[in-house]
Amino acid sequence: MSFEVALDFYIGACIHLDGYTDIFDKQLDVTNNLLTAHYNNNNNYGFNNYEYYVNGLSLNLVFDSRDNQVNANNGWYGNVNYRVNTDFGRNQASSSVLFTEFKYYIPLSQKNLQHVLAFWTYGQFLTHCRLPYLNLPSIGWDKTNRGGRGYTQGLFSGHDLVYRETEYPFPITCNQLISGTVFANFTTASDKERTVKLFNAMQPAFSVGLRILIDKSTKTNLIVNQAWVKQSKAFYLNAGETF
Repeated sequence: MSFEVALDFYIGACIHLDGYTDIFDKQLDVTNNLLTAHYNNNNNYGFNNYEYYVNGLSLNLVFDSRDNQVNANNGWYGNVNYRVNTDFGRNQASSSVLFTEFKYYIPLSQKNLQHVLAFWTYGQFLTHCRLPYLNLPSIGWDKTNRGGRGYTQGLFSGHDLVYRETEYPFPITCNQLISGTVFANFTTASDKERTVKLFNAMQPAFSVGLRILIDKSTKTNLIVNQAWVKQSKAFYLNAGETF
């Protein structure tokens, strides 16, 4: 729950209750030394491999000056969330996580607002102690589950993770019914001991797409995207902009 305390500025708090039970790791075979990332993380940091919980409280600070939250042409959005998890109860450990997110929209034409250069960056950082594997910062686990277009949700994870995306939407028809977009993004992550550091390795993706206007009053589009990544590709169909 958040409250507006000044123009475009909001403060809120949240209770988080995350539980993971009946976990079955299909690729794990300890007998033949076939160990998975899930097993290694939980074994190294003292978590049960079949059940664990991450419960806590968070403070949220938001600034939002976008002209339209559904399909922005101008303004910016900032979100800083700090979460503290407790060690009360079984199969839990104390930890703290910082999440930061920024979106910025630059209009490129005064005559046609569909020409926009948009930037989206978010980072999630384990600032204290440890987390079980399925609660680690992971690609696609942002608030709207839209990050990492081109990659499977949760494919990349780490104790720190940074995601960056740039998109250029542009008009195709004069009546704004159909528009197009191109975008590029990258993901980078690090481990707890920082033997693999942020930006040492980056996973990029590229995409083109079409937008079909389905609600003129809210500027809501039907989204069709084709994304390409290393040795793979992905197709997306949804309503509403990615960011």
